[in-house]
Amino acid sequence: MSMASVPEVRGLQTDEDDARILRVKVIAGISLAKKDILGASDPYTRVSLYDPVNGELTSIQTKTIKKTLDPKWNEEFFFRVHPRKHRLLFEVFDENRLTRDDFLGQVDVPLYQIPTENPNIERPYTFKDFLLHPRSHKSRVKGHLRLKMTYLPKNNSSEEDNSEPTEELDPGWEFLDQQDMAGSHHQLPALPPGWEERQDNLGRTYYVNHETRTTQWHRPTIQYISLCILDLCMSLETSVKNCQQYKSGMVGGLCLCKNQLLVLQAD
Repeated sequence: MSMASVPEVRGLQTDEDDARILRVKVIAGISLAKKDILGASDPYTRVSLYDPVNGELTSIQTKTIKKTLDPKWNEEFFFRVHPRKHRLLFEVFDENRLTRDDFLGQVDVPLYQIPTENPNIERPYTFKDFLLHPRSHKSRVKGHLRLKMTYLPKNNSSEEDNSEPTEELDPGWEFLDQQDMAGSHHQLPALPPGWEERQDNLGRTYYVNHETRTTQWHRPTIQYISLCILDLCMSLETSVKNCQQYKSGMVGGLCLCKNQLLVLQAD
């Protein structure tokens, strides 16, 4: 793509040394948290280019998609950046008319490993699903943000660094045909047996253990449960060792339980 055909470019004002043009496409949100009373959200994404030392350079936001947890934005932006100095922050919000917009999650992306487009190769659509993260311990978020990010080739291709990651070499990006875009969702690992995912009246996700009749905020996995059992075994082992009337067989059994779980964690 020639520079003349590029739309508005945000960020650095001039072609400084080592600056690159970054193409960013905010494609979709996947399984976002419910924030509205009727069980949906009105999501939009705010994209901010920033320098960790000097702060924000520029920001822009997508349009708002009404009443959905799987918004399709498909909006494209261009930024002039220093790949090793700058980062992009993607923040997803639920738009509200009368109250402050609800936070739905964020993704903070370093820019030094983004691939460069190769105009000589035709390939399927490239994308990456990023897990949405909370910004504090009070944030209740879920879902993923689907993005495409590539650098435009440098003007003088003869000076292109051959070691620079290109779209066809970068292993972190997945490929998706255009006809599959609408129905493809990133699948989270299945819950362990006896667990159920629910949401409260504020749209916060929590998990029910029907075996113990308890609830928790953290999504359980087989690895998470084994860690909890490991902690319990280690605590019991310490308690038994501190007891004057302990029996060696009990300690040995607990040590065997702990060692088996450590092997499971290593796998």
